[in-house]
Amino acid sequence: MLVLLGAVLWGSNGVTGALVASNSEMSWAAIVAVRLIIGGLAMVVVTAFAGGLKRLEHNPTTWRIILLTAACTGVFAASYFQSLEFVGVAVSTVVSLGASTALLTVASIIRDKRWPRAGITLALVASLVGLVLVCTPVNEGGASAGGLDYAMGIALSALSGIAFGASTLVNSRPVQGLGPQALVGLSFTIGGVMCLPWAAVSGFAFATMTPAAWLALALLTFVSTLLGFLAYYTGLHRGVRPTTAAVSIAIEPVVAGLLAVVVLQEKLTALMLVGMAFILLGVLLVRPETESTGSPIPPAP
Repeated sequence: MLVLLGAVLWGSNGVTGALVASNSEMSWAAIVAVRLIIGGLAMVVVTAFAGGLKRLEHNPTTWRIILLTAACTGVFAASYFQSLEFVGVAVSTVVSLGASTALLTVASIIRDKRWPRAGITLALVASLVGLVLVCTPVNEGGASAGGLDYAMGIALSALSGIAFGASTLVNSRPVQGLGPQALVGLSFTIGGVMCLPWAAVSGFAFATMTPAAWLALALLTFVSTLLGFLAYYTGLHRGVRPTTAAVSIAIEPVVAGLLAVVVLQEKLTALMLVGMAFILLGVLLVRPETESTGSPIPPAP
């Protein structure tokens, strides 16, 4: 359920991000860097007061996980939001989630040396079909299905999905002394710093931020991003299988679509509604699975 909660919270990213952009002149690069750094530092402070940093074991394994997660987070955020410029939200979302699901499925098959159980396989198929229906270019009314720009957008979207899938694999096993709070706080902060050169080139525009933009940025940083990733990584640390997680996060575009209708007054086509039904079917077919082998994962500190 925590992984599913994370996906639901991520579904508000697009709406809150759009509200920041529409109420200021902040670039996406600046928004990405600011949300990661502020959210990460806030989590670090909270973790420090709770004593989580004192329990952090400073060894090569711990810092390898933190740095790999930070790199994946930075690449995922930067490539995803940059891809929006070329192919739009819908196309980028389906390619990103599709690439992530494909990577995690292949990794699961290689690790287990067998195909996932029938329910997971059916859920994967239903979710991918639903994502394609929800996120087709025609629904965005935008990008032309051809040209170098479109190809660049597809490549960036796929890169973002691969980076997200890689972060899931990196955190599919617990690391002694590294709880989700410390992981999110440190990896977000480092990932945000990685995005600063991109943001510096694009430019910051804090002076143009209205009260509505600041409120939307706070929601994007602390609710959509921070709490979303905290719930997701906590779910992974408690034993949710990567393949199950991959299908569960397919609920994100459903939430995003509904919020877009309510908040941004966007229209949902019949094709999008059918796609949402397929995605919900995929989520319902998934039952939480924990690893049958290996040490149990202790509760997060």
